[in-house]
Amino acid sequence: MRKKITVFLVTAALALAYPLTALASGSPTNQSGTSGGVSISVNGATVDGRAINASDITAAKVADDPTIMAALPSGDDYIGCWEVELDGGRYTELSGGTVTLSFPVGANYNGGVATIIHDHDGNLTSSTCTVSGGTASITISKFSTFGVSVNTSGTAAASASSSSSSSPSSGSSFSNSSSSSPNTGTGNMTGLYVLTIAALVGAGVTFAFRKSTQR
Repeated sequence: MRKKITVFLVTAALALAYPLTALASGSPTNQSGTSGGVSISVNGATVDGRAINASDITAAKVADDPTIMAALPSGDDYIGCWEVELDGGRYTELSGGTVTLSFPVGANYNGGVATIIHDHDGNLTSSTCTVSGGTASITISKFSTFGVSVNTSGTAAASASSSSSSSPSSGSSFSNSSSSSPNTGTGNMTGLYVLTIAALVGAGVTFAFRKSTQR
């Protein structure tokens, strides 16, 4: 009888523990976080039946990707490229749910339209969003490389650029100084020539006067 009671208690304990274990492994402990300056928000994301934590995702700014840069709008301000990985690159795609990434672009771009190019295994996808709080956001289910640019129209960045480009160059007012300046050397030579002629004429008059007086 004692043996049967012991078996019953062990079985009951295991039965009660199983849902708690499943709940712990299936529920993310970190819904949001930051990595490499990128804000990460997990929206019920799973992979292989396991719930994903924000801490499972890493982001790092990387060297400019020529393919991504060529796909971004040419008139935009280029911000940069980021590599975003799940479990250190072990997984490149979620089984379920999504993750929202917010890339830092700067508050001076608030209100501007950002373009985000995602390169996943050589397949490029493009999305746009309005910059808010100094960030450009995208919601994804696949990882890899992201490039970001911003159209500055209507932003503080555009105003700053317009102000600097409209200011006159400090050297521009002197560009024609050499052609507008008088040739002082030529004036000096002309004056010297006039003085020499006057001296010669004066000497000639004096000589003639003396000759006439001697007679």
